[in-house]
Amino acid sequence: MARLDEALTLLAFGLKPDARLQSYSVANLQEVIKQYLYRVQSKACKVESEAPPMPSTGPLEDRQLPLIKTEEIEETFNSLRYRRLCLRKLVLEGGWEWSEVERENPENSEGDKSQD
Repeated sequence: MARLDEALTLLAFGLKPDARLQSYSVANLQEVIKQYLYRVQSKACKVESEAPPMPSTGPLEDRQLPLIKTEEIEETFNSLRYRRLCLRKLVLEGGWEWSEVERENPENSEGDKSQD
């Protein structure tokens, strides 16, 4: 879920306006994630820690998608600090590390049981 939310945020706010992914589906997915976080983590997200690092824009740059300035992307992710803290907490409680969210090819991770 955290990986999906990070990707949606980059596609909806990290690209130049004429290239942004804007649809009711994106807005609905983001709202569903927001409501889920509210229901399962409303009290537990009062975490006194740093938000996870901003996701890499490398995959978007590799595909030559028109990005806005890095500072603007950082502002967007900073404005979502509480939401991202809650997602990070869920990831950690699930026994994962945030680096799994950031990994570009999760199916190739060392912990992938399907490769055994």
